[in-house]
Amino acid sequence: MDKRVTHNLKLLIAAAVAGLVVFGVATPAFCQRFSFIPEGDERIPCPQGYVYEREISTIGFSSPEDLFIDSWGNLFIADTGNNRIVRIDPSGALLGEIRGPAAGRMLSGPQGVFVSRDGTTYVADTGNYRIVVFGPDGGTKFVIERPRSYLFRGEMAFTPTKLVVDRRGFIYAVNKDDYRGILVFDGEGKFRGFFGSNPVGFNWRALLIRLFATKAQKERIARDLPPPHSNVTIDDQGYIYSSTYYDTKNQIKKLSPAGVDVYNKGLVIRYGERRRAGNPAFVDIAVDDQGIISALDAGTGQVYQYDQDRHLLLLFGTKGDGKSQFKLPSSISVDSARKIYVLDKDIGVIKVFRPTHFATLVHTASRLYYDGRYAEAEAPWREVIRLNSNYSLAHTGIGKAALKRGDLETAMAHFRYAKDYIGYSSAFAKLRYRYLREHFGSFMGWVGFLIALLVAARWAIGRVMARPHEKSGWVARFIQFTFNMISSPFETFLVLKAEGPVAMAFVMVGLAIAARVFTLKVTGFQLAQANLFEALSRLSRYQWTFTGFYLGQADPDEISIAAEAVKVLLPWALWVIANYGVSTIHGGEGFLRDVLVGSAFSLAPYVVFAPPLALLTNVGTWDERGLFVTLWWGIALWVAFLMFNQVRVMHNYEFAEALWVSLVTIFGMLVLIGAGGLTYSLTSQMVNFAREVAVELSIR
Repeated sequence: MDKRVTHNLKLLIAAAVAGLVVFGVATPAFCQRFSFIPEGDERIPCPQGYVYEREISTIGFSSPEDLFIDSWGNLFIADTGNNRIVRIDPSGALLGEIRGPAAGRMLSGPQGVFVSRDGTTYVADTGNYRIVVFGPDGGTKFVIERPRSYLFRGEMAFTPTKLVVDRRGFIYAVNKDDYRGILVFDGEGKFRGFFGSNPVGFNWRALLIRLFATKAQKERIARDLPPPHSNVTIDDQGYIYSSTYYDTKNQIKKLSPAGVDVYNKGLVIRYGERRRAGNPAFVDIAVDDQGIISALDAGTGQVYQYDQDRHLLLLFGTKGDGKSQFKLPSSISVDSARKIYVLDKDIGVIKVFRPTHFATLVHTASRLYYDGRYAEAEAPWREVIRLNSNYSLAHTGIGKAALKRGDLETAMAHFRYAKDYIGYSSAFAKLRYRYLREHFGSFMGWVGFLIALLVAARWAIGRVMARPHEKSGWVARFIQFTFNMISSPFETFLVLKAEGPVAMAFVMVGLAIAARVFTLKVTGFQLAQANLFEALSRLSRYQWTFTGFYLGQADPDEISIAAEAVKVLLPWALWVIANYGVSTIHGGEGFLRDVLVGSAFSLAPYVVFAPPLALLTNVGTWDERGLFVTLWWGIALWVAFLMFNQVRVMHNYEFAEALWVSLVTIFGMLVLIGAGGLTYSLTSQMVNFAREVAVELSIR
């Protein structure tokens, strides 16, 4: 081998080894500096928002449940296992403790503490089933026992766990497992009622049980109760924030003085990470002076930070034994310097985290953004982008600033990157108006060209349709079947039954798959997330029930042709199989070939009209989505109408009989899906069992 080549090879190997060493050394530091933020089903890398600073562990806590920071920065801890309230300074030095007695009894397992500006200490004395109020001097002011009210009757115990107090002195207390809401007491301890109860969500299972179940099952489902609150906090403006860990949605709420949730604003929001199994178990929340909400998930040890518009800003923390990890976090609080204190119940310590430069930038920009000061927020947002180019909210903030100053192209680029469909549509609407105002002549020329194109297409199709079928080739005959299905479906079904063009049927299904892929790829970005069930959503308070069906999708490059083919082919095949089976039992005259051909050509309206409708969405705006949704539903109902008439004509049924067979066919499709799912599950279990046996045998 040449000496020069050998020398270069040695240098290359040395460089590779050095790179591995550097990477090995640098990796721990990199992991400490970077985190992630969930967006949809993905985790986007993100600079660390908070870093571990220190911990307070010299007081000897035992299963502490609650942490509160007063106006002077002192910490109050509900040291549950030691039956006391502990007061310490920010450095961890013990300043005092409260054990009682109060009304002749010492504190027993207190789980909540709150301190007002005048130094009054409110304690949820959970083990004694009461609330105790201590004055600034440590003396007992009054005790709240189980309320004597007709609203508080039955077997529900009075077991207060958390509490806050507003400026009037009204006490808002969480009662353990109480579904009726937060308990409210006035400044003298008199029970005033319940506040901010969680609603019972819509449930398809409950609906089906009410329709088809026995009386005993209906009574059992009637006892389904709303989830109770897990914790409460209060901000400087008097809003009560609550968390819920038994619920699957709206686990964070901001309650007005009237008890109305003004944070989720009538929407149904799912907090946490979609990619996680289960839902976040928010055991506590904290709100700083900028309105940033920090929610503590005891299940994962993660702290989620949201702004007042429900945007997820930052995420940090995890379960583990490390300094920046938690064993069993139970409470969270934030001080005036915006440092976050997390109380770990399992190991009895308080861990303190300070915000990084990145977090400070995000918080500053977020606050300006929320106040509508987009121009002022642009500079910090751009710095955020410099540190993390994938931070979507920063792109939205820059887009709004650009939109406000009239830089529409820049605004649209940032809105698209952030997947902000409404912002993109606003910029597009202004750009469209500007184009029409400046190039109206060119626009009318394009309109004339399109009209001429449509006229020419209509003439060409008319020529094909006018040919006698015996002189028409395969392609011409296919076009005739397609457009005759649109204009005269009944006669066309009879012709299809007589000729039975099975090959053409499969071509039609293939064109339907192509039409679906095409529409998903070309649907205008600003209308891709137009909800097809929005009208039903507005009629129901449970909007989440009808979400997930849209005109298109945001990332055309990520569309899987195979997956979209299955979405078209599988329902069609299930319909053909189920309808043929049901009609055979019910005396239908059609053969399998007839059902297959008729069902395929029933897709003709979708194949013909869906692609041009998708192209038109590129000139529409979000405010015009109602028109496009209506047109899409027109196509869908047209296809359903043809499917029904295929059953009626091919099997020679009367209207009522065809309707019944169609409904039974849909039920049969569901049965086939259930059977397929069960077969897949059993097969997977058998394969896994065989694999485990093989591994066990190989080990032995």
